[in-house]
Amino acid sequence: SSRLFLSTTWKQWYQRRVRVNKTILNDLQSRFPKEFNKTSSNKFRSSDDMQFSFSYYYFIIHATHRQSLLTFLHGIDTDRNNVYDDGELKILMTRLFTLPISETNRTLFWDTMKNCSASLNFSIFGPENITSCVNISSIIDKALQNVTTYKHEIVDDKDVTF
Repeated sequence: SSRLFLSTTWKQWYQRRVRVNKTILNDLQSRFPKEFNKTSSNKFRSSDDMQFSFSYYYFIIHATHRQSLLTFLHGIDTDRNNVYDDGELKILMTRLFTLPISETNRTLFWDTMKNCSASLNFSIFGPENITSCVNISSIIDKALQNVTTYKHEIVDDKDVTF
């Protein structure tokens, strides 16, 4: 009810609705169900309430998830043709190994790619057939990182005025 009141107040003042992404809100509430239930059950405000706007924006900024293997591989395919050229395979190597890439890691990468190609009977590398190669997929899986879940932009304090 307080969100509705605030939305109505802001709408009257700014002539438009304040938008809250329901998917983000549902995700936030599902990650902290005990805290939101406790806040909802309080008759009066409490020091341990989940303050809506702070929680919502903090969650947008800090929510992360583990990038999927296929999303990672599609990000390497810069020309979006589902086939890796030599340059894209080198980009893949830079994402998998610490720079500068040692000769050992370079050899490991190319030998693994050749072995996959021979054993799975394909000569063109792309996101889909690389996922079928267990040895390469396991190397990539170790390199996958958490990425931010929701797009946002943080502006410097000097760019904000009241």
